[in-house]
Parts: sequence; structure tokens; C-alpha cells
Amino acid sequence: MLLKAKNITFGYPNKKNILSNVNFQMTSGEIVGLLAPSGYGKTTFSNILAGNLNPASGKIYIDEQMYQASKFKGFYPIQIVGQHPEKSLNPRWTVEKSLNEAYTPSLELRKQFGIEDKWLTRWPNELSGGELQRFCILRLLAPGLKFLILDEISTMLDAITQAQIWHNLLDIAHKRNLGLIVISHNKALIEKVCTRTVALTLL
Repeated sequence: MLLKAKNITFGYPNKKNILSNVNFQMTSGEIVGLLAPSGYGKTTFSNILAGNLNPASGKIYIDEQMYQASKFKGFYPIQIVGQHPEKSLNPRWTVEKSLNEAYTPSLELRKQFGIEDKWLTRWPNELSGGELQRFCILRLLAPGLKFLILDEISTMLDAITQAQIWHNLLDIAHKRNLGLIVISHNKALIEKVCTRTVALTLL
């Protein structure tokens, strides 16, 4: 499966464009590191890919078919995980309800991500950042997922939790032939997990 961004431009009124005619493509199974200094639009571009933002111009395509999340029926095939899991979960829902919103992960998958049964009935504010991030990632691994964008997902986590989460993500991506886009200021991480890197400033 091919994901393509063609001539993406985005900006705010009376300000210089954050993105200007950006072109990008990747295929299923690739793990691409997206590099750029802070403020150069990595998160903006990721949200456009995921359908959370509309570009001023340009289009997103999946297998040469134009993709618009707002018109897509069912689970969106492109999803994004950010660095603040507490902002991604409804504080009025138990984490189990949020986890099962799109699909119900198998017990095996829950165990793989180290999710304990006793966490399921808790509220988001009762769990640590690392525990919440496991839920945020797992809830997006529905059968319809094709590409997952990981935006600084391990910045706030301790080294052991980081290693566990990345190990599980890479294992699942390999088994399901998922495409991953990795955004991180950690160059060592990018070099270790990615099959190639792309400089946003050069697209």
C-alpha cells in the first residue's frame, strides 16, 4: 500500500507558510524517520496526513486514491499518537471504554503491551504516563490500521518503558506490514528503528 502527500501547503493568515509544496511518499512495511528542527512543521504535517488538519492546498493519497478522513467511513487507516497521552483519552471514561471504542484488543495483545487487568477500570488520571501511552497506542492498532504516525511518543517516558513500547510496536508493525512514521529528537532512536529517514526541510 502506498501513502502519498502531494504539494502540501499549510499556513496561517498573514504569516509565512509552515509547509510549502511538500511531497512525500512511503509504502506499507516502511519505518520512516521524519526529521526537522523544532517549529518546522513536523507535527502539522503529521496531522495533515492523519486527516486532523486540512491543507491550504495539496492532497493525500492512499494507493492513488484521494484520502479525506472526513469522508472516510469506518476506522481511519492513518492514525497518530502524540507525546501527551493524557490529552488523548476522555477523562470521563474508564481507560477500558476508551480502549474498546474502535475495536476490542485481544488478551494476547493486551499482555504484549503490558496492560494489567486492574488498570482497565481506572480513570486516566489514575495511571502513569507510560501506562496511558500503552493504552493510546493499543487502541489505534485496529484491523483497519495501515499507517501509524508516532510523534515524540517516548519523550516523557523512562528508558525501560520506552524500550518495551518500541519493541512491541516494531514487532506488530513487522507482523502486520504496517507503515510507521517516527518523529523524534532522539537521533539514536531514529537510527535504530527506522528503515530510512526524510528531512522535512528538503521535501
